[in-house]
This record gives sequence, C-alpha cells and structure tokens, in this order.
Amino acid sequence: MVGKTLGVLYSIGLLLLQGPRLATCASGFSLQLPCGPGQVLDTTGLQCANCNPNGTPDSTQTSCQCNPGHISGFAADTAAGVCTSCPAGQVSSSTGLYCVVCDPTSGTTTSTASGSFVGGSMPSWLPAQASNGECVCANNATAGQIAEFDNTGAPLMQQGVAVKRCLVCPAGSVLNPSTLKCEACNYPASVQAGQCVWCGLPGGPCTTAYKTPLDFVIANLSLPLAAASATQASFANVPAGDGGSSQVPVAPSQPLATLLGTSAAACLQLADKAACNALANLCVLQMYASTSAACQIMQKLGSARSSMQYHSASLQAPISWPVTLPWLYYPTNVLSSILEATDVKTQMSFSAGGATSSGVTGAASRLDFVVSMYALNGTWLGLRNVTTQLQLCGGETQQLASWHRFGTNYKLTCHLDLEFLADESGGNDGPIFYDMYFQDGLTRLYPVPVLVQNYQDGSGAFVNTDSIASNDQLTRRFFMVDQSLGTGAGAGSASVLQYARAFKLTITLRHDQRSSIYPPLLTLQYAARDVSQLSMDNPASFEVLYTMDSVMKAGFWSAWNIMLIVFLIVAGFAWMARMLIFMRIRRDQNIDMQVLLQGLVTGVDVAGKALFVVLLLASLYWCCFFKLQGSVMTMMLQDSEIQRFKLVIVVAFIFQAITVAAIIQKQAMYDMFFIDWEKPRRVVARGGGREETAPVSCWRSLFITNEWNELQAERMTMPAVTLFALAFILAGLGVDSTATISPNATDTSGHDYLESSQLLRFGIATGFFLALGLVQVLFKKLVYHQYVCNPLHDFVDLLFLSNISCVILDTRHSGYYIHGRNQAQFSDTNLQDLNASLLKEEEGLVANRGLVSSERHDIRENQTFKVYITKKLRDKYESTMLRQIQQLMDNTRARKGYVSTLLNGPGRAGEKMVHVRDELNTDFKTIVAQVENNAATQVLEPLLLQRIMQMPPEIANTKPAFVHDFHNSFDAVLFYGCEAELLLFDILLFAVIDMSSQNTTLAASLTYLVWVVVKWIREKVGQNNISRKTMVDSHFLV
Repeated sequence: MVGKTLGVLYSIGLLLLQGPRLATCASGFSLQLPCGPGQVLDTTGLQCANCNPNGTPDSTQTSCQCNPGHISGFAADTAAGVCTSCPAGQVSSSTGLYCVVCDPTSGTTTSTASGSFVGGSMPSWLPAQASNGECVCANNATAGQIAEFDNTGAPLMQQGVAVKRCLVCPAGSVLNPSTLKCEACNYPASVQAGQCVWCGLPGGPCTTAYKTPLDFVIANLSLPLAAASATQASFANVPAGDGGSSQVPVAPSQPLATLLGTSAAACLQLADKAACNALANLCVLQMYASTSAACQIMQKLGSARSSMQYHSASLQAPISWPVTLPWLYYPTNVLSSILEATDVKTQMSFSAGGATSSGVTGAASRLDFVVSMYALNGTWLGLRNVTTQLQLCGGETQQLASWHRFGTNYKLTCHLDLEFLADESGGNDGPIFYDMYFQDGLTRLYPVPVLVQNYQDGSGAFVNTDSIASNDQLTRRFFMVDQSLGTGAGAGSASVLQYARAFKLTITLRHDQRSSIYPPLLTLQYAARDVSQLSMDNPASFEVLYTMDSVMKAGFWSAWNIMLIVFLIVAGFAWMARMLIFMRIRRDQNIDMQVLLQGLVTGVDVAGKALFVVLLLASLYWCCFFKLQGSVMTMMLQDSEIQRFKLVIVVAFIFQAITVAAIIQKQAMYDMFFIDWEKPRRVVARGGGREETAPVSCWRSLFITNEWNELQAERMTMPAVTLFALAFILAGLGVDSTATISPNATDTSGHDYLESSQLLRFGIATGFFLALGLVQVLFKKLVYHQYVCNPLHDFVDLLFLSNISCVILDTRHSGYYIHGRNQAQFSDTNLQDLNASLLKEEEGLVANRGLVSSERHDIRENQTFKVYITKKLRDKYESTMLRQIQQLMDNTRARKGYVSTLLNGPGRAGEKMVHVRDELNTDFKTIVAQVENNAATQVLEPLLLQRIMQMPPEIANTKPAFVHDFHNSFDAVLFYGCEAELLLFDILLFAVIDMSSQNTTLAASLTYLVWVVVKWIREKVGQNNISRKTMVDSHFLV
C-alpha cells in the first residue's frame, strides 16, 4: 500500500503537470492527469488504467483495491490486475491476496504445529462466521477479535486450510488491529523439518520449500545464480591511498540482503509496483550489470511479460517497457532509430521571448525536463521539474538554471568532500532514483535515454566507452549519490560510496529540419570511493551540451577544406610571383642554397598569411551566424571538435614566427653606407703663409647614423597601447565573455559555468586586435604624419640638411637611394649660415631637392629611389668592403667570442677599411653623377604593374637605374615597413597563448614581453649591422 506521504507527493506531481489534454502523438506519449473516474495512475508506466470491475481505486489513486470477498491477482494481459471472487463460504485475507475460511470452531492450542502460538500462555478462539465478505465473531462476541496470523507471523490453519478466527490472544500478547495478528516474531520464516523455510504466498500450498524468497525466485525463473552470491556487491576501480585502484567487495550488501528476495518474489508473483521498482533500483545501483542477480531477474521478467508494453501506440521506436515493470533497458539493435528519432515536436528558437518547451505548441527558447522519482524501496515520490536537484556542485538557483536556455552550453565542475556526498546519499534509506523526461509540449513527455559509461556487458567489457557506437546499451533510470549498496548487512556505516562523477545532457540539432532536435541523451559516469580515504579528490561535473548532428559538422569542415585549398592555391601563385621577382633581381638563374632558402621563407610567409585569412573568416563566420541568429540554423562546434582549427592556429603562428625571424635576419644583413657631399674647406695653415684643405667633420655622419639607428625597431603601431587597450576591452569590459557558447551576443557578465569557444575567442580577439591596429595606422598616416611628424620624412630631411646621401642594398643588386645633396656652400657650418640656407630654399632661390629637374612637382622634389646596380659594382663592393668587414668580424670573434661579437659588434674599423670606404664613396658619387646626366634613360618612373610587382627595369641589367619611389619604400629594411607581418605575429602569438591559458590578461602580458624581447634583438642586431657597414663604432650609437 502507498502511504499518505506518497499521496501528498502525487498531488504535487499532479499540480506540476495539470493542463489541457492532448491527443496521443505519433511518438512520445501523453500524460493525461488527473485520471478519469474509476481509473488509477500506474506510477511505473505513467499511464492511467481502469480498475477491474470488482475493484476500486485506493485513497492514493495509484493502485486498485479489491472489494470485500475478492482477492487481487495478476494476469499477463492486464495493467491494473484482476480481482477474483472467493469461493462460497470464504472471505478475502487482510492482504487481499488469497481467500480464507471463517473458522466455525472453538478451542485451545495444545501443540506447536502450524497455526499454533509459541511461548506464553496458550490462546483460545471462539467461532467465527462470514458477513458481507468479512469474518466476524459469532453471536457478536466481544471478547475476541478476528485474527489470521499467529505470533510467529504464520497464517492460522485448520485442516490445511487458512482460516480467520475469533481469537482470544494469550497472556503476554495482544492482537494488532491494523495487521490482525498476534505479533511475536519474524515472518515469512516458519519452522518446517527443523529449519526455517519460505513457501511462497501465505496460505499457498507448500509443495516445495526454499530457505529464502530469493531461492524461490531463482528456482522459479531458472536462473543460473546462487542465493549467497546474489547479495554480494562489488565496486570496480575504487582509488586506494597509494595512488592505485582496486575492486572492493561488500558481502552481503544491506539493500541486497533486505530487499532483493522479497521484492523479487512480490514482483514475480504479484506484480507489486513498489516491489518491481525496488528490484529495478537494485539493478540500477549495480550499474545495470548483466551479471547481477537483480538485473537478471528484471530481464527475465521483462521477457516473460513482453506481450504488453506501456504506451506501445505512442512511442515510435521499439522499446522494452513491459506492463507492470519499470523501463530499464532500450533494445540494442535499434540505437540509431532511438537517438536519431524525428518525433520530437517542439521547434527551437533563439529569440522566442523565453517561451518554454512545456508551455507552447510552437517555437520555444527554453527546454523543460521532468523526473519521475522513486525511493529505494520502490515507493513513488512523484513528478518534479528538473531545476537544481541533479547538480551536486550547487550554486545560485538562477545561474544553475541558465542551461535551460536553448543553445547555452553549460559546464560546472567542482571537488566534493565525502561528508557532503554522504549527506546527499540519503543514508541507509538509500538514494532517490530518477526517470527523466523532456516536456515536449503542454502535456507530452518524451523519455530521455541514459548512457551509463560504467555499464559492463556479460563479458565484462565497458561497451559504452569503446569506439563502437552500435553496441552501446541505453538505459532509463539513474541516481546521483548512494552509500547503501556499500553498506554491509548489519554494519553501522558504509565502506564504499558511489556518486555521479560526470553528468552530461546532450541536445542535438537536426540537419534535415533546422530548429528541430533529436531526442536528448543523458550520459553518466559514476565513481566509487572508499569512505575511509578522507583526503581523496572527488571531482564532479554537470554539463549540458547543445550541438548539431554529424551531417552539419561535416558540411562545415567540407567548406573549411575548400576554403583552405583555395587560399593555399592563391598563396601558391603569390609565391611564384615573388620568386620570379627575386630571380630577376638576383640576375642568376642557377638554383643554389640561397634560392632554396628564399623559396622556403617566401612559401612560409605566404602560407602563413593564407592560413590566417582562413582562420579569420571561419571564426568571424561563427561570431556572426551563431551569435546573431534568431531562427536556429546552426549550433556551435565544441573545442574538442576543432582540433584542425587549433592546429592551424599553431601552424600559422610558427610560419609567422619564421617570417619575423627572416625579416630580422634580412634587416641585420643589408648593406648601407653614406655618401658625404660636403666639400672640404680651405683654411690657413698653422704659422700662416698658405692655405690647405681641412678634413670634413665626421659629426654629421655620426648624427645621421644615430638617427638611422633609432629608427630600426620603430613601428606604425604601439604594441603596448594595442595590448593594453585589447586587455581592457576584452577582460576589463568583459567582451571576451561574449565568446561563451550561448545565443546571447550582448551578455558580458561572464560565468565560469558557461563554456567558451576558441572559435569565438579567436574571432572576437582578432577582430579587436585588427581594429586597434588599423585605427593606429590610419591615425599615423592621416593625422600624426600630416600634422606632427613623419619619422621617415624627417630622416630624409635630415639627410638633405646634412648634405649626405644614403645607399641601402637589401638584395645583391638592388636597394634604395635617398638623395641628400643640397646646394648650400657648406652644411658643416654655424646656425646662422644654416638658417640662411633654409631661408633661400623657402624663397625658391636654390635648386629643388630632387635628383632631377622636371615640370612635375613630385618628380623634382622626390629624394627617394629604388636603385638597381650592376654586377660589376656589386662584385667590387663584395671583394673590397664586405671582405674587409668579414675579416674584421672573424678576428673579433676569435678574440672576444661569438656571443660578445654578436652583442657588441666587431669594434673599430682599421685604416684599410676607411680607405676602401672612401673609394666606394667616390664610385657611388660617380654613379649618381652618371645617372643624373642620363636621367632620361636611367631615372625612371615606375609603371603601375612595376609598382605592384616590384619588377626591376630592363636597363638594370647593363646600367645602374634609379626608379622614383614616392612612398618611402626603404622602410622595408625597418620594422616601420613590416607592420603587417609584425601585427600578424602579435595576433597569432596572443591567440596561441590565449588558446592554452583561456586568460586574456595573461595572453596580452606575455605577448608584450615577447615583443620587448623581439625589439631588443632587432635593435641589437641592427646596431651591429649599422656599425659594421658604416664603420661607425658602436660606442657612438647611443
């Protein structure tokens, strides 16, 4: 019988699910509450059933009770049981399960045979007679009360027939009016042949005796089990204190010893709902192990009663829910039809105004789930909406319920102590068991399949964790924490506790009908703990995952592969174009190591940029199409599913790091020297009498060299400002919180339980990084360079004022020429003369600054050129200048070591090197004069194609050629001209660190530190190169 507590809980369950009735759907099932007149709620199958004509609903309306004079029974083709009329002259027993005779005799017990009373004074009885289906004392005798059991709990017998007697209890015993028996000791045991035996139903023929009810069940179902081992529980992989794990047996286990036999017998013979649920619960506690007695009995009973199934007309997929039994197992041969069923009716939306799946018939943005709850002894505890009761980690109710919003991936992890888990386990009363349902509409419940990863098949294999999906075993019922199974019979406390270590609910979007979902899937992993190991770590997690099916995922990766191939092909064409230019400038068609290295570096450069574009487009696609969609078209990929994306980030960063290293190496090796146009002054020699030529001061050259040195690591953007602003926007303002997998694109609150996506993090961070860089570049070009200063223009002006030209050769036969020759008599002069020269220039009294005259202002004022030199001049430069420099480097390394030479430069140049420099100065002055005289053929204006492709002119093969450069392209030998590569390096470095740490502030800080190191290296190697090539000692470079 179900008690008053169950009635209250049931009433609450009715209130939760009350609503208008719906017609039965093609799949799933409808729960119509309250049930109609004369009907009861079958709490096992959650459906209404009619009582037998000879029965009526009990007070709880969850089971039928037979009318007086009738006994209850079970037939395989009924859901509510049958009520059978007792034969004439008999009445129903107090249990309502068998018929008894009203004993018309009187007497006193004189022996200890069946039906006697053991101990105390001998009882006596008066005649009894039948009246309205019940036994009463004859002649309305008031001295006795009707009883049907003796004080051992055995039924009263008269000539082999169970009877009810008008009993006068013996001294020392009282008749219990609620049980109608003289209570004394234990039942169902009775003495027979010198031992306690169990004979099945009370009053039934005792043709075969069994020691326990479990023996009776095992024999009746022909199970290959031993009753002694059936009550033993075993816990696998229990962590030990030494770091290992072991298998811990508990024999006998308290719930198996007390519940298994009686529940199995009552379920077998009477189909008692509480008993069948208790039997099912014992199976669930043992992880559905097919070797456990409870599970074997459930499977045997399920096979025997498979002719009638609960909701067989409503549930589309084949199920295994026999009438009278709880639903534990799904058939294993129809997994795809279960998990990919298309019968969920609710349409999902990201912008449905908070409508829930249980409250609308159209689109919903929130999902509701319901659990049917059972106590360990099988008592039904009612229906509850799923809120926070399945989350062991706890937290604020509003936050814990955020996973109900469709598309909001949720994961909460924690570490629990054993005391808390013991409190949650329910103690010796056992845990609460749950059957979960998705509320698919107003009253329609959709069963949620459960995948228990601890499940072992008959061979002991963990089939639910292997790579073969077809052999998975789906189940229905689960629990959260239990220590009853780990408590030995008669033990005061548990030795082993088990809990749901990982709880994962997966909702999958369908590809064939967007906004529709497949049935939700619950995946559970349990862990067992030795309660004596108080210091043991007990992790737990609750996760809700919204994803899309494999077809949609495959569609994205197909688009990814196509995009990757297309951009790599484009990068291949760019590589070929750049190598063609390189080979033309090189003027040597032989393939040597230099060509191979250049090809490798160029390939890495263009491939890195192509990969970055693919990464950017893919991440921006998800940022826009996932976060901004109203109707559900796609779901976010999980970080565990984007290993290719993460790999490409790392590869792109490595490629870009190689590119930056190649830039630094190239900028540490370019050739340069200054051409000083200053004429020596004529001064009076000491002692008077004659004039002589005074040496030209070197301070202008030192000053120019220092200014050039200061420009080496200057950039268009300021990394410190960029990274600080990025960290402030992402971390300070919480913008990086919008990278969580949720449909809310504006929520910046940020919670640890919301899962973030690396796709979204990369897209958001890269977008802001690029925006900050672009803003700074535009500010520099449009404002700072125009109205404050342009460091490149300032350097060109400084060269002109110093009357010094600069030659930079960044390849063997090409480079840049900055024309700095002025028309002043002397540049090495006092301030008054310098101001006078500048005034003349402003008034147009001197020639233009440019190398050649022209009617066009940009031509006659242009001072920067791309220069192409002949092979003869290059050979002379290498055989004289570079050979001397290399010899000086070798000598310095031998004297000071490699590291010291690398950091401090080769030292001062000797007399011979100075003489060689003067010769080259003269040669270049001659070349400039020659080009100036033949400006029509050797000073060229680039065509559009030449400007884009940077192709050398044809004349460069035979004569030096100067090509006008209106954009200060010599910044290519400075970081100032490599901003795109450096910014890309910063972005990818930030992305790699952020991907590893999931910490924006840390990523920004480490990126800045790396930039400081890169800058220091560039400044150091640049300074050494300038010192070597200009022969200015590094001590003068401050």
